[in-house]
Amino acid sequence: MTTPRCPKCNNSSFEIGEIKIQNANYRHNAIVCTSCGCIVGMEEWLSIMHMLDKIGKQLGVSFSD
Repeated sequence: MTTPRCPKCNNSSFEIGEIKIQNANYRHNAIVCTSCGCIVGMEEWLSIMHMLDKIGKQLGVSFSD
C-alpha cells in the first residue's frame, strides 16, 4: 500500500479538524499536514452515510454490509 504524502513538504502525518467556512450551510473538517498545515482534503462534518444510517434506523433499513 502506498503512503500518502503532503504535496507541499512531503510529510506523511496528517490530522483532521473542524474549520469555519464563511456562508457554508454545513460544518466541515479539513485534513491537514501536521508539519506545514497544508490542507490536503476536505469532508463534511457529518458524512452522508452517517445521516443515511440514522434515517435507516428510524425506518428499520440497514445500509451496512
